[in-house]
Amino acid sequence: MFLVGLLPALVSFVIRRSTGEPETYRRQVKNVPSLSFPARLKLLVRDRATTAVTGDTSGR
Repeated sequence: MFLVGLLPALVSFVIRRSTGEPETYRRQVKNVPSLSFPARLKLLVRDRATTAVTGDTSGR
């Protein structure tokens, strides 16, 4: 049974590795500045709506 599940995973892995990224995606990635790790974390909690969901859950 394990091999039955492993076969589709291997096929999809080979297909993914053999195809390249679309040119439009490559152009978009070049134009996006890279952010440091702390800057990326700040993006998660930079507005009230986000912090209301991920922040204080004490119910106050």
